[in-house]
Amino acid sequence: MAYHIHKKSFSLKHFGIIFSAVALVFLTIGIVCFLNARAFLKSSVITEGEVVDIMTSRSKDYDGNYSTVKYPVVRFTESEGKTVEFQASVSSNHAIIYGEKVKVRYIPSDPKNAELDTWIDIWLPTLIVSIFFVIFGFLGIGMCLQKE
Repeated sequence: MAYHIHKKSFSLKHFGIIFSAVALVFLTIGIVCFLNARAFLKSSVITEGEVVDIMTSRSKDYDGNYSTVKYPVVRFTESEGKTVEFQASVSSNHAIIYGEKVKVRYIPSDPKNAELDTWIDIWLPTLIVSIFFVIFGFLGIGMCLQKE
């Protein structure tokens, strides 16, 4: 009696399903990022801060080249008169000047929850996750639609 072993290959459609599932994960994360950013904008207030320090981070890329990014440390006075310092969550390659005046958004009930009042500081996480959603979504759908 001969047994035939049928190997089921992993087809392009299988990869498409996996990519589509990953896209759905990115969509979920993107929605959470968007809602968090929107809630932050609604509940935060704007004040003026000052760059009091510049933290630098140096990293090496795959080609062995070094790049340096700068994170401004900003000090501001919140509505109750307390001084708060925070490091910006988004790095910058542009010239950050010590002593520069910047706009800051913070949550009055939690002044340590602060960001620079720039589009990129508030929306960058949502943008990055959305780009991954689009890439994985298009690839996933494209693979699922391929004829075998």
